[in-house]
Amino acid sequence: MLANVCLVESTRVLQIMAKTQFRGAEQLLTQCNLSTAISICSTSFQLLQWLEYQPQHYARLILIDQRLADGVGIAELMPQIRSEHFKHRALADDAKIIGWSRDEQAQELFYQAGLDGFISKNRQSQQLIRDIVTVFANQTEQPWLQLT
Repeated sequence: MLANVCLVESTRVLQIMAKTQFRGAEQLLTQCNLSTAISICSTSFQLLQWLEYQPQHYARLILIDQRLADGVGIAELMPQIRSEHFKHRALADDAKIIGWSRDEQAQELFYQAGLDGFISKNRQSQQLIRDIVTVFANQTEQPWLQLT
């Protein structure tokens, strides 16, 4: 199955944790049309390459760390993925891009960059999938959702 989810994270322990959480949450992920298989990238180049290989309107979730391994910042990367005037062809219409960081101050950076939400890495790891489903279910007039 082609993964429609990409985790952008350079810490190996967190990569393994996320993969494990996704594999064990098929029922919850199905509600959001998310695959249990996830792709993992650690740099902006890898993420952009992953998007290029996706069918049109297929990518549904990008969970991205504040600090990418290649030093590219989220504010620099987002215009190449999604902005007010541009959306990458691989992104589904209802795709979510969620910031993920231990640094609580990062939520402002993610918000300004136009992401859909923020999930703190300080939350219990078992909560990750439920948090993602919560961001997908957020239908309020204010699309930003932060879970700290």
